[in-house]
Amino acid sequence: MLTVAFLLLQVAAAEATQTAEAAPANAAVVSAEAPDEPKMKRVCRKVMDPRVNSLSSRTLQCKYVPADAAEVASR
Repeated sequence: MLTVAFLLLQVAAAEATQTAEAAPANAAVVSAEAPDEPKMKRVCRKVMDPRVNSLSSRTLQCKYVPADAAEVASR
């Protein structure tokens, strides 16, 4: 009984090793097939509420905009 359990563990370990070796190759194929997403950058600015005349009314507003290739390359 103990011998059967030992043999099953060896088979399971061999299969796990084979799938671990094949996984990076599969990941490369999937990433090559995926379409390129546009490069985005986050632009933030501080905005004051015009109804309240104090610095405590400032909030940070962020949005994502497409990044220009020339601008990204210069940084």
